[in-house]
This record gives sequence, C-alpha cells and structure tokens, in this order.
Amino acid sequence: MYSASVSASRIPPPPEGTVIGAITATFVAADAGVRADTRLSAGAALAPVAASVSPRPSASAALKTLIGNGKPRTLAQPAWCEFIRPCLNGGWFDHKRAKFIRCTCETSRTMESVAHAIESLDKLADSKPVATLAARFAAEGFELALVGGPVRDAFLGRKVTDLDFATNANPDDIMRLVKPISDVQWDIGRDFGTIAARIDGETVEITTYRADSYDGETRKPVVAFGDSLEKDLERRDFSVNAMALRLPERVLVDPWGGVEHLLSKTITTPGSPEVSFGDDPLRMMRAARFTSQLGFTVSPTTVAAMKQLAPQLDIVSVERVSDELTKLLKTDDPVPGIRLMVETGLADQVLPEIPALKLEVDEHAHHKDVYEHSLTVLRQAIDLEKSRPTIEGPDLILRIAALLHDIGKPS
Repeated sequence: MYSASVSASRIPPPPEGTVIGAITATFVAADAGVRADTRLSAGAALAPVAASVSPRPSASAALKTLIGNGKPRTLAQPAWCEFIRPCLNGGWFDHKRAKFIRCTCETSRTMESVAHAIESLDKLADSKPVATLAARFAAEGFELALVGGPVRDAFLGRKVTDLDFATNANPDDIMRLVKPISDVQWDIGRDFGTIAARIDGETVEITTYRADSYDGETRKPVVAFGDSLEKDLERRDFSVNAMALRLPERVLVDPWGGVEHLLSKTITTPGSPEVSFGDDPLRMMRAARFTSQLGFTVSPTTVAAMKQLAPQLDIVSVERVSDELTKLLKTDDPVPGIRLMVETGLADQVLPEIPALKLEVDEHAHHKDVYEHSLTVLRQAIDLEKSRPTIEGPDLILRIAALLHDIGKPS
C-alpha cells in the first residue's frame, strides 16, 4: 500500500480550471477537515469548473501522468500529485494523525468516471471526421463545439452514436465549409440552422447557435440564431445535455453543472423547469424516459414543475407523444419512467388507463392493486423476452400487451 505523509498545508494549489485540479481541491479540503465525515464528493467541486483539456499530450495521458501511472511519485514532482495517487488505492496514511484515511467508494468511482470521460472525449476529438471538421472551422475563424449527447455519453461510458456540433457560423457558411471535406451533404434542416454531412464515413450534424423563443401556444419555436455557445446550451432540455467540448481547443463548457448532475444521476433543467417545460412540454415525457433509460432520478423541483404543467402536453402532437412513449417502453426497465408519469399526472394526459388501475384491487391478492400487478407483469414479460434468443430487441407489442392486459377491470 502506497502511503503519503503530505499534509494539506504543504500541498500547493492544484492547476485551476482542470478536472484533475477540481478533484484534488476536493481531497485537499477533506484532509484539512473541511468535511469531517470524509464523504468526499468530487462532483460538487467539478460543477463550476470549465475544464481545460490540453490537445497535446492527450488529456488521458496527462491525467495518468499526474496520478503517477500506478506508481508512487518521485520527490521532484508536485506534492499535490503525491496526494492524489493514494485515493485510487483506497486511501492514504496520515503520519501526523497516525491513522489511515480512507477514500469513499464515491470518490474512487468519480475519479474513474472522469478519467474515462476524458479518455473517451480525447479519442473522439482525435477521430478523423471530428479532427477534420474542427481544423476546417478553426482555419476559417469559426467556433465549433461537440454538444449534448456525445459529451454526456462520454461521462456515462456509453457508446457515442451521434456527432452533433454547434457553431457561430450561419447555415450558408456551414455548407461552404463542409463541402470540400465531405462526400455528401444534406440541408433539409437549413431553416433550423442545421446542415448534415458525411465525413470519412461518419454522419455529422452542425447547427448554428440558437436563441429561440416560444409563444406558449405550440412547442414549435420561433427560430432565431444566436452568437454564444453558453446561450445555446441554456435552451437545451436538461443540464446533463447542456455540456459542450470546444474544438479544437478541447475545453469542456458546463455552465449548468451537468457533470455534477451526471455523477449524482440527477435530472434537472438549465434554469427554471417551469420555463423549460412551458417552452416544450414534451421534455417532461423525456425526463420520464431518462429515469428508465439512464437510471437517473428527477430532482424534486423538476418533479413539482412536471405536476404543475402536465396538462400542457395537450399542445404536443399525438405523433411526438407516441414516439416518446414508445422510446420509454423500449428501455431495459420502463417501470421507473411509468411510475413517474403516473405520479406527476403525465399518464392522465397520455394513457389514463394506467393510473385508473390504482383504483382496482388485485383479485389475486398478490399486489396492493391492479396497477402494481400490471407493472410486475410488464417486468416479467421483459425478462421472458430477454431469455429467448429468437426475440431480437425490445418487443414493443409484447410490452404494451403486458402493461395494458388488465385495463378492462376498472369500472
């Protein structure tokens, strides 16, 4: 076991504005007795940080160097690096207090998550289509950032399937820039500022910064182009989707604490949830889906806003509601999302037969009511589906049948 006798007073300030610096600051504060219960949370320290990720050497390599590549640091290296390494070994021995200080599992998981995210984002930035696109925009003096899902999924350890970018270039400039480096271009989303292209076999979508407004009558925005990445992120659905990686600089932009919310598995909105859901009520159903898809919990203030604004779903088209409900039912475990829809009143607007089941007693006396029985049957159907190799992917019809099999019982 590697031990470090470095006291907090001897540790110089960590590099400001970096992920590793934020984590170090948290550990130093804990060692200094700021958090006597030793329940360390790097997420809290990461929230306000705009983490700079150097292009060369790669961020992951830099991180590994800072924490010692699994080996004790030499005296020639900064003392705060010597302090970090033991945290990956479960703790460190404080000679001054003559006791072993143990890092919580939360801390170790946080460091692992951040390290993996940096490595994933590094690989993504180094990939040929992304690097080519970033170099092209930079050469012409335009901003470019990887936004939303790809950044979120890097922290979640999920495979990145979409390459979405935001820029201060207008749609005409975007088209001009991508034509020489792509073999196919699509401008079907030009009115919304989006140009798609295929670069080195990968489809990318680049959208001009947006500063939309809503009239409250429909969920369709009055499209307006913006000039700020931060303002563009503010209009997104949830804080975990309101992060961006500036390219080619590789600077993480996180004005709404998305990293902290990812690490704490919390769903909340940038700014007021009442404003966000008032602008686009479909976001409430998306929140329910994310509870099932990502295993996250919706924050209490966000749940309260969902209860208040559930009737606003009436302005959303049937097709969009159906699409979102289908996505929820096809997750690995739709039950948490269904429970949230029932709790907030969304189900009353979309599928009122489900909350009505709570009024009917389970005739088999296995569950409190037919509602709980139906959720159990749904999970059993999914287990059966997964056990049979002949069934490829989620069977939507089977799941709907399981969920609704008793809707005739309430009188």
